[in-house]
Amino acid sequence: MRRFLNPSNRLALEFNESVKNIIEKMCEPLFNNFSLTVFGYSHFLNNGTYLDLCTHAQWQQHYIEQFASSSFITTYIKQVYERDTQYVLWNNSLDVPREEKYARFIEDSCNHNIWHGFTIYKKHETSVEAWHFATVKENYEIVNFYINRLDLLHHFILYFKDKAGKLIDTTDPDKLIVSEDRSSLNGSDKKPWVEKQIENFMHQTTVQRFSLNTNRGVIIISKREAECMFHLSANKTVKEIARSMELSPRTVESYLDNVKKKSNCTNKSELVSLFTQNSIRYL
Repeated sequence: MRRFLNPSNRLALEFNESVKNIIEKMCEPLFNNFSLTVFGYSHFLNNGTYLDLCTHAQWQQHYIEQFASSSFITTYIKQVYERDTQYVLWNNSLDVPREEKYARFIEDSCNHNIWHGFTIYKKHETSVEAWHFATVKENYEIVNFYINRLDLLHHFILYFKDKAGKLIDTTDPDKLIVSEDRSSLNGSDKKPWVEKQIENFMHQTTVQRFSLNTNRGVIIISKREAECMFHLSANKTVKEIARSMELSPRTVESYLDNVKKKSNCTNKSELVSLFTQNSIRYL
């Protein structure tokens, strides 16, 4: 009996029910190979509506009836909207203090045997997409899979978007859930204390030298040399690197030549390969 269902979301629930088997079929490689049991997809738009699909039919009906229009959902998504990509491990603990309805949301998902979840959020100009993965309570090891094989999850996302096609098209309003909060996604309050903490941390942990593993052993390069290699690995020319770093092209060439001599690399292609193999991403 759906007496709790927001009338404006009835069509969204009916659409979910109509495509459940199709979504489940797409997820068979994910479920059969990695012991995942639940997959969900969400696309939050900038007008307080969103598309939400899930392979767990009973949970999805309960979610749409009880929680989908709640403001705590969009409040959280507004926080996500502040960054391009976020990875979130779900906290299933019932002991963590939470707003009452959110606490009930966590408890009810556990009662539907949805545990150890992981969500990948991707921000777009006026929306946020989310891909949700979960399993059963006993499958504690899945967390290691999330952390160590993000590449497979991102591959599945590409596969899902290819196969889902029109199913995840958000131009049909009848597919979409309507939230209580219809304000813009970018209307969330910033947390200046968090930004200050990040600024302090980066200032207190400035890296001046970098270690690279090469076929000649470990070499040490300067921060400027690492920055030149970083830009080079992004397919920038020497002139473009010079503009970005406010240096002369000759100085950039000098930094790159220094690394070549230290590493025994003979050309820029080998430098890029060396930089990539050492996974220096955070300068």
